[in-house]
Amino acid sequence: KAFELTKSATLLNNAQAMHQLGVFYRKGIGTLKNEHEAFSWIYKAAEMGSSDAMVELVEMYQKGIGVASDLDM
Repeated sequence: KAFELTKSATLLNNAQAMHQLGVFYRKGIGTLKNEHEAFSWIYKAAEMGSSDAMVELVEMYQKGIGVASDLDM
């Protein structure tokens, strides 16, 4: 249920919800694990100014989670 409520909150352009939805996809909580979808949502949250998403996005780039690894960041 948390997954569905969070997904609904993303429709309101809520950066925190976008980040949390990305975490759900990354860990497979309430849905199938999907690292590409996780990256997409976390990236959107970072673009909207979520510092938590920005930190997580750096890790995803470094480790190549949902995106090609980029250690030059």
